[in-house]
Amino acid sequence: MLPLIIWGQSLASEHEKWLADSYAQGPIFVTNYPASFKPFHMRQTNLSSNSSLHGQTVACFNLLVPGWVDSYKN
Repeated sequence: MLPLIIWGQSLASEHEKWLADSYAQGPIFVTNYPASFKPFHMRQTNLSSNSSLHGQTVACFNLLVPGWVDSYKN
């Protein structure tokens, strides 16, 4: 069973592996990470003003590839 995903915390390796292997069954981009755990100099996203996430995410991405999620972290 996967650990619970909590907004504002980093994805665990298990989450990334599940996203690439089971959910997408191929490469997948994860975008707009919470600003709370990214460097201060990263550009904040420009979401619509009525979005509750406006200014709380940053413009960045990770490409997750099946079979490579554990490899690049070791």
